[in-house]
Amino acid sequence: MRRAGAWAAVAAALAAGPAAACFLERGPSGIATRDPLAIPVLVAGGAAVEAGRVAPIEGVAALAEATAVLSYVPRALDGDAFAGPAGRFAVLQARSGYWSRFAVADGRIAAEAHAGGPGGAATVIVVDDAALLSALRGGAGPGAMREAGLMRARGPGAEAALETYEAMLSRFTESRLGRLVASGAAPEPSR
Repeated sequence: MRRAGAWAAVAAALAAGPAAACFLERGPSGIATRDPLAIPVLVAGGAAVEAGRVAPIEGVAALAEATAVLSYVPRALDGDAFAGPAGRFAVLQARSGYWSRFAVADGRIAAEAHAGGPGGAATVIVVDDAALLSALRGGAGPGAMREAGLMRARGPGAEAALETYEAMLSRFTESRLGRLVASGAAPEPSR
């Protein structure tokens, strides 16, 4: 039955098309897909749930909660000092359609939560929402997510963007807010 559900999710993603807004705006009307990498990420996410490697996000309330919690990452990192390479990239959470954008310049991170799309970023990272939430709560880290196809990137500098995003996620999980997210005690952020 779960496999049928995964294919239904893929069909909904295709039907949603490129104009679909993020889950927070459109509500429970299917999956937003704004990037061709979303389909293989969603399929990998379904396989990870089936195999028990990732806890599922089931239902509208759970997806809304997960999306809100995941929005902490760009909000918490905005303005932080960062020694990584300069560059810009956008991150799409495949199931919810939630976009965030990141730029590293002059040793600082500029991050935008709840962005309207990739903006001027030529590099896009697509991640499975459930796998990302699991990673932030102490599950398999970003490297394992990449190996399982739960996080993929395209565009110029895709590998560097993935490495930078992995470092940012590590930084987030080590922060006070990251520890609150891991414990399940983080307050609901404003949208």
